[in-house]
Amino acid sequence: MRPTKDKPLSGSMAHYSKGGVEIVDPRENVRRYVYSNVYEIGARAQPYTKLAVARNGPYVVECIVAEGVMPQWSLRPHDEFLLCLEGEVRVDFIEPQTEMPPGSHPTVSGEEVGYIIIREGNLCLLPKGMAYRLSASRRSLLLQQTKQSEETVFAWEEICEGWKEH
Repeated sequence: MRPTKDKPLSGSMAHYSKGGVEIVDPRENVRRYVYSNVYEIGARAQPYTKLAVARNGPYVVECIVAEGVMPQWSLRPHDEFLLCLEGEVRVDFIEPQTEMPPGSHPTVSGEEVGYIIIREGNLCLLPKGMAYRLSASRRSLLLQQTKQSEETVFAWEEICEGWKEH
C-alpha cells in the first residue's frame, strides 16, 4: 500500500507490511543497510522485554510490548520518553522516599504521585529519579528513548533484515 494525503500509511502488530529500504543514490548498495519493522518485532516480543531497534552511542530506542502489569518498578538517573504506537498503557509513578540505585526494583517505598494513560500517538516523559511501572489490559506497543542499560536486549540478528548480508 502506498500512502496518500487522504490515506496515510499505518500498521499494527496484527496487520503490517514488511517494508524495505529504498535506495535514492544509485551508487549505494542495499546490503549496507539494515532495517526492522517495530510492528513485526512487537508481534513476536515477550511483554516488557526491551528490544533495541536503534542505537546512537549510549542512547537507544527500545521496542516494548506492554501486556498485564510490568513485574518490576523502573528507576533511572535520566529522563526517558515513551511513545505509544498501539493500544493503551497506564504509567504509575512513585517518588522514592530514600535514594535508590538505578534499575529495576520489585517494590518502591515512597509517595504515589499519580499516573498517566497514554494511547496511540501519545508521548510521555518519564522523569529522572521517579520510579514508574507500566500496565496494559491488552497487548500494546511502545517505543522508549533511553540510555542503554543491563536490561537492553540487542537482537540485531533476529530483528533486522539484511543483517546476515554484512
